[in-house]
Amino acid sequence: MEEHSIPVIIDCDTGIDDANALMMACASKKLQILAVTTVAGNTVVENATANSMNVLHLLGRDDIPVGRGASHPLVRALESAASVHGSDGLGGYRFAEPYTASLSPLPACALISHLLENADRPVTLIALGPATNIAALLLSRPDLHGKIERIVFMGTSDQQSLIRTFNVRVDPEAFRVCLNSGIPVYGIGRLLALQYAYITQDELEEIKQIGGPVADFVYRILSAYTDYHLVNGRKVIAMFDEATTAFVIDPSLFTLNRYYCDVDCTDGWTHGMTLIDFHQTLNKPEEEKNLYYVETADRARFVQLLFDSIRSYQA
Repeated sequence: MEEHSIPVIIDCDTGIDDANALMMACASKKLQILAVTTVAGNTVVENATANSMNVLHLLGRDDIPVGRGASHPLVRALESAASVHGSDGLGGYRFAEPYTASLSPLPACALISHLLENADRPVTLIALGPATNIAALLLSRPDLHGKIERIVFMGTSDQQSLIRTFNVRVDPEAFRVCLNSGIPVYGIGRLLALQYAYITQDELEEIKQIGGPVADFVYRILSAYTDYHLVNGRKVIAMFDEATTAFVIDPSLFTLNRYYCDVDCTDGWTHGMTLIDFHQTLNKPEEEKNLYYVETADRARFVQLLFDSIRSYQA
């Protein structure tokens, strides 16, 4: 581990893109992964926890504790994404045998609290699923806010604010808690992945050619992923959680701006929509702007980072 590696806790609802994000995080010498915690979102928390332990075992990272977290949002019923990730979260991928030894005796919030209490420098929280666990931590342990460097969140609407991203829609109240916490929040939205952080079908086939258990795993779960999109007439796979993790690994790949943001927490059809003041209509002073919105990425360098991460497991 590099001397100045970034201490992180990864909170995830381990489906297909979360698994790839864990692969990239574990491959990076720039990150010191203190723990992985799980939350219901892409799949139920039981699957997310089992998937996280199995993926970490495949990656040779049995040393990372996994804390099981919330089984449902703060105040709402769970809305899962089985149609995208499969009923088990990984598109039907089967591990040789389930691995459970890395399960922490502490649930997610208690595990995060313990790690923050004992951290010798502020920790980055990477939130790849609904922000339920993180919001519960922020509400129950305000004394630990100073131990959190930032929250890097996969979610937020596009510039037209017409798309409700899944992680916010599932638990909008939780994301609002994060925004109102005073802790720097970075949002990596759906539009960024659709425009800049994606792989083509040809690049997916290149992953298959890398060979080895990790490349085979990545290829097989991405092949089962149903969240395809068209970019310039080509079918591509957007890398949502992978882009979020890449931002922490190498922020030089991205550009961002700071805005004021709120979340629609009503029960209407717009619930979960992030309302970002892109045009400074509210004239908020700089200190009241609560979201660093990541706007663009260098696609070529992002894809290179993804491929380098996969290849690192052959060494």
